[in-house]
Amino acid sequence: MIEYGKLNGNNTVTGTYNCAEDFFEFLNGRPTNPRGEGGASYWRGYEANSWMGLEERDLKRGERAVAATMRLCREGWPRGSELVAKNGEDLDVPTILSIKRKGLWTDQGDDIEMQRVWSGDLDTAWRATKRQASRGPTKVRIVLDSLSSGGVDSETMAMRGAAAIRLCDALSSNGYSVEMRSAWQGFRGEQFFLSVTVKSFDMPVDIGSLAATVGLPAFFRALGHLWGPMATKRAARVNGGYEVQDLDESRFEEPNVLLFKIGQDINQVSEANAWIRECVDALNGISEEQMAA
Repeated sequence: MIEYGKLNGNNTVTGTYNCAEDFFEFLNGRPTNPRGEGGASYWRGYEANSWMGLEERDLKRGERAVAATMRLCREGWPRGSELVAKNGEDLDVPTILSIKRKGLWTDQGDDIEMQRVWSGDLDTAWRATKRQASRGPTKVRIVLDSLSSGGVDSETMAMRGAAAIRLCDALSSNGYSVEMRSAWQGFRGEQFFLSVTVKSFDMPVDIGSLAATVGLPAFFRALGHLWGPMATKRAARVNGGYEVQDLDESRFEEPNVLLFKIGQDINQVSEANAWIRECVDALNGISEEQMAA
């Protein structure tokens, strides 16, 4: 799902779409049939180059950045899957436990069942309750702040996305329900906001598709760069980007959902791995608190 709009107090979201292609149809038509010269200029405008994080093997003949990015989102990004595995670490993700009381029949306890006594079942005549740890349903939301300065190299942007995907994959493999979003907010005359849910809580993990959204720099640089202004103004392509701002993570907070945000301050592989460990440590802390309750 795509949420977009101007930042205006609490009245932020001015529109939602279920998929990117519907959103672009609203903006200026599809690549094969854009509406007017403005739309055509937009679709063919950005080159598929290293600044976009795209290499020749990622492309079909003659593809520009926008068309290639939308195709890779549909088909998956094989080279991006390789980047996710690169510099990764094995993660020992904890199981979050909920502590429940369960009734047991024993030879001593809180209440006695006379029918069992009369039947001679003295070993199981007493009813007792015992604290028992069981798996609790847990939701985690991972948000990638995709906005980056034009001076940030594509490898750094891809590395941030790869870290978020590795955490998502590890949590999902351990039974967590994980949602992933690519989001940004920036200023260009007005403040704009956009959030793209690239994996919902109930979707399985598809590394190739996630790599094309939170891992591929062109997802922001070719597509997201202009979504906010175009959506709110229905404008043709405008050169220039946003004034870089940090994403307000409070926008993504929700009761009973753990929130992990990876932002623009992560610029090295060592920092990305440290961020992952911090997230896992936070989960460990929750598990220990529940066990001690």
